[in-house]
Amino acid sequence: VGGFALKNELMALSRGLSHPARPLGAVIGGKNLNAKLPLLARFIGLADFVFLGGTIGDAMSRLAFDVDISHLSLAESTRREMEELLQPRTKGAAKLFMPIDALATGPDGRPSGIQVAATPNPKPDMISDAIGPATCLCYPEEPSPCRSIASSGPTGAYADTDIPKVHS
Repeated sequence: VGGFALKNELMALSRGLSHPARPLGAVIGGKNLNAKLPLLARFIGLADFVFLGGTIGDAMSRLAFDVDISHLSLAESTRREMEELLQPRTKGAAKLFMPIDALATGPDGRPSGIQVAATPNPKPDMISDAIGPATCLCYPEEPSPCRSIASSGPTGAYADTDIPKVHS
C-alpha cells in the first residue's frame, strides 16, 4: 500500500536526481552486480564522486588491478560492461573510488577466517565481506564536500555480528 509518504519520497528522489545539489556523491554497494552496474553507469555520468563497496567494489577493484575475478562466475557481457566503466571518461564524469582493502573470508564464509586483504593482491579464494580499515580511513575524507549523497546497497557485512566493526 503506497500512500502520500511514498509519493513524496518518489517526487523528492526525482527532483534530487534531475537537479541535485552539487557536489553529488553516490555510494554503491551490494552483491548483485547485474542490478548495480546500471546504477553505477548512471552515477558515473551524473555524480561528482562515486564510492564503491561490497561485492561490486571488490570486483571493480580487482578488475582495475587485473586480478582474477573468475570466482564471481560473471557472464562475459557483464565483465565487458565492468571493463567499460573503468575506462577513462570525458569531462564531467565522476571521480570513482574503489576499496583498497577488504575484510575477507575464505570460500566457506566462516567469520573466524576473517582477515584484512589488500585489494590488488587477495588470495584467489578470498571473498570480500566489507570495505577494510584502510578504505574506511580514506572514504570519509572525500564525501565531506558533497551537498547531496545517493546510496544504493550495503558496502559491507553490516548485519554479521562476528565481523569486526571498523567503519562507522
